[in-house]
Amino acid sequence: MFMKRSFTLIELLVVIAIIAILASMLLPSLNKARAAARKTQCIGNLRQLGFSLRSYADSNDDWLPPLNTTYGTYVKYYWISRLVHDRLLAHGGIIVCPEQAFRPYGGSTYGDMFRQEVRQYQGSFHESYLLSYMTYGYNTYLSSGKNAPKYNRIRKPSQTIMLAECWRMGQEDERGSYGVYAQRMSKDAFGHVYGRHNRQANVLWMDGHVSSAMTSVSVDETYRMTPFANGTTAKRGDSENYWDDL
Repeated sequence: MFMKRSFTLIELLVVIAIIAILASMLLPSLNKARAAARKTQCIGNLRQLGFSLRSYADSNDDWLPPLNTTYGTYVKYYWISRLVHDRLLAHGGIIVCPEQAFRPYGGSTYGDMFRQEVRQYQGSFHESYLLSYMTYGYNTYLSSGKNAPKYNRIRKPSQTIMLAECWRMGQEDERGSYGVYAQRMSKDAFGHVYGRHNRQANVLWMDGHVSSAMTSVSVDETYRMTPFANGTTAKRGDSENYWDDL
């Protein structure tokens, strides 16, 4: 009859060490897989926003919403507010990148805050400053204030930026903005292009397709890179303007 043999302390420590080594080897792969999944979800968010903007235009004689609606110098509504009013958003989670959604905001997170705002104010205009922190900025070259672009006036929709991931500089939590600058600006009323996915930023184009483009840790350098460079900041041989095609 055989006696049951127990693990010695040394054997147990060896097993624990092997598990720790295997976990450390798998962790980078798991992190890469999670980052890839979040990037894919971010691309999906932009596609849904593209569908929503196209639906808005279809109901408004091909006009897209203006960047914002002002009363005097006071910004009352943002372009995203019009989509909330017209019930064109499936939920508030699509206006924030997954890399930003889990960051804390107040006693909640950005993702939960946006979901609550959209759920609460669907079908009505609401002066929600919180919506201005969304990840995806509207191309301010196409729409400045009350001016709005019209789809049939875009000559090259597959080469004209509609929305891009952005960051309102100076904010440590990397919050975005409802508008994105088409060039490096000293002010921070809107966002600058920002790559949340291993320095890649996702971009929605006017024809509805989404692509990813490399950015730099330097904002100035980002605006010298394709497709974010405009006619005044592009490097030699790379002077196409993907912001303004009216």
